[in-house]
Amino acid sequence: MKYYTTIDTVAIQIDLIHENVRNAMLEEILGLLRIANLYIVHKDYPIDKHSNFYIREYHVYGYNVIIARISTGSYSVKDTLTNASITTYYISLAFAGLKRYNEPLDQLSNHVLLKVCAYLNTKHITFKLTGLDVAIDMYTKFENVLALCTKKSPKTAYHAANGEQWYDTTYYIEDIPKTKRHLAVQRAYLKH
Repeated sequence: MKYYTTIDTVAIQIDLIHENVRNAMLEEILGLLRIANLYIVHKDYPIDKHSNFYIREYHVYGYNVIIARISTGSYSVKDTLTNASITTYYISLAFAGLKRYNEPLDQLSNHVLLKVCAYLNTKHITFKLTGLDVAIDMYTKFENVLALCTKKSPKTAYHAANGEQWYDTTYYIEDIPKTKRHLAVQRAYLKH
């Protein structure tokens, strides 16, 4: 069987301890994207009831399509030794749809991802990988493909090999109830 593997989505996060440093870095990243003639739409979300901080999101457009999402916010964690609350300010960048089978759009998306990572590396800014979606294109009949989970997550139900699925074109390996889909962190599916 002939197949091709590619990365479809990459998400990274920068964690900082000072809000003003986070805001300055965000402006530098947005400026970098504006220089590349990308259109950026800013959205504010209401204050989170639990943290009392705003969540801001930016949609980055290229060729009238969202090629990246940037979100900023903060979260607090209680230090177990001092019992003090430590606030972390973050910038999260998600580059989804790196492989859309539209050559100009794919090149632009990959170029923007590499440009942002080059900027972060040049400035010695530490970031962590928070999301990675891998796509596998298989050149065979869909009926000949079988996906099985080899490493199961705890407290997760899985579909049987020929179990009934919810959608005609997407086959999920994990059996996630509709009410808990927003909690799914790891998932795999086949799409044709």
